[in-house]
Amino acid sequence: MRGPRDWAGWFVGVSLVAGCSAVPGPSPGPSPLPGQGPLEAYVAVAASVEDAAGWVEHMRRSATWTAACMAREGFEYYPAIPAAEDIEVADGPEPGSREFAERWGYGAWIEVDELAGGFGYAEPANPEGRAYLSSLSKGAREAYETALWGEIVSERGGVTHREGGCAETAGAGIPSDPFLRGVRAEAEEFLLSIPKDPALSGLDEEWSVCMAGEGMSLRSPHEVRESFMRDALAYLADGDHGGIDPFATPHALERAEEEKRVALADLECRELVGYDQRYTEIEHELQAAYVEAHRADLEALLAALDER
Repeated sequence: MRGPRDWAGWFVGVSLVAGCSAVPGPSPGPSPLPGQGPLEAYVAVAASVEDAAGWVEHMRRSATWTAACMAREGFEYYPAIPAAEDIEVADGPEPGSREFAERWGYGAWIEVDELAGGFGYAEPANPEGRAYLSSLSKGAREAYETALWGEIVSERGGVTHREGGCAETAGAGIPSDPFLRGVRAEAEEFLLSIPKDPALSGLDEEWSVCMAGEGMSLRSPHEVRESFMRDALAYLADGDHGGIDPFATPHALERAEEEKRVALADLECRELVGYDQRYTEIEHELQAAYVEAHRADLEALLAALDER
């Protein structure tokens, strides 16, 4: 995972969106990948990408879906996909490891420049794509951007955020049917809510007591990570940093040191209480209960993606 800065071209090669086959009739659902919960196996529709060739294949599949979506909107789509030999595979420390925490904390206030399992590449030449975009009028170009990236939902500090375009919905394996899109959105919302589920309160309390022993009053690992990420993003969006790298200011450097200190204490407390393993067990139980309650809709979601 990169920090809040926009470092285009770097991706973590785990649980990337790909195709997934539904099983006709009653089924226990798709087989989760290692570390993946039963609900994540439905909504992520994930396949492990372990090398550059696998990443290129993933990009080609997503581009095919995106091109079909853009064609329905009346546009042509020319993706820029690198060759496997032009992709750099990083072998740095894993997120969550001690080395990662020592160097980058959570990856919020410090640039993560070397990530295990990450893929980096330079944007390849795309003459067809450039020629096509140049042929569009100003109004058609704006419509193209909206079709590809979605409607603008916010603009702040020179950063425009869009949602709902073909690159998100088709390229990420999201069905076009409104009901099934709702099924996926509801499932994703549930997954995001799990860190705050009451079933985790006892575990979070044990972790919090440990952190208090380190002089820190914090409620959960999830909350502290999100706090650093949220603060860094807000700081970046502010846009007023005296004309220098915003993450090289005294304030940012101070926050980076604090982040590393907290991340290391967090890691030690999680190890002491066995947090990660116990969290995963509870999380998967919650996911399994959700799947049982929504199995028919989730199976329909898989079937729709498989048909495409």
